[in-house]
Amino acid sequence: MTMRQRMLQLLTALAALTAGVVIGMAWQHSRTGWHSTQIDEKDWATDFGKLKLEHVYETVGAHFLQPAKSRLTLYPASGERITLFEGQPVFQEKFPVVRNVEIDGQVVRFEDGARAYSLKIDKLPRPAE
Repeated sequence: MTMRQRMLQLLTALAALTAGVVIGMAWQHSRTGWHSTQIDEKDWATDFGKLKLEHVYETVGAHFLQPAKSRLTLYPASGERITLFEGQPVFQEKFPVVRNVEIDGQVVRFEDGARAYSLKIDKLPRPAE
């Protein structure tokens, strides 16, 4: 066996090993990795912070035929992220999906296709330390 043939064998084995590792990592990530894709979003400025409605595809592992999630989140001026509602329909269903969001002062009203929600948000006084 010549030096050229040995070098070709070594490079082929190295390429196969590298391809195997890359393909294995991609396969593992598709099975157990976290995946998120935002479809759309809408924001409202309110007295108690920013209110955000998002529709996202969010899955862990294989994401075959997963419907989108609907999430209503409050971002107060103090910087927290507070999820007020999150719903994901089962396969081929049309609800729960947040729609018809209305803000009236401290009250947030919305529907999910099956129920109507009314949420009043009051700010509590800070406790003395």
